[in-house]
Amino acid sequence: LMQQKNPKALIETAFQTILCRKPSEQEMTALQSYWDQAKKEWNGKSKEWDKTISIGAYQPKTKNKLDLVVSMQTIQLMYNMQEAITKT
Repeated sequence: LMQQKNPKALIETAFQTILCRKPSEQEMTALQSYWDQAKKEWNGKSKEWDKTISIGAYQPKTKNKLDLVVSMQTIQLMYNMQEAITKT
């Protein structure tokens, strides 16, 4: 997912992978808004990035830790959607 060129592409790819369908325009707008808000919140917390990233089983290959943390938060939101809970 981190190979995507921009947040919109990453969000759309993650959404399709998790929910097995394309997101609606309204869903994309809401997820992009969440991404932007999360990025603002995490921007000044660089000491917390490594703590959050270390939870995963694999070491990240990306150097952009801020986008990785924001991606993790956005994807977690998708997995917590009612539709994802009942399908997966």
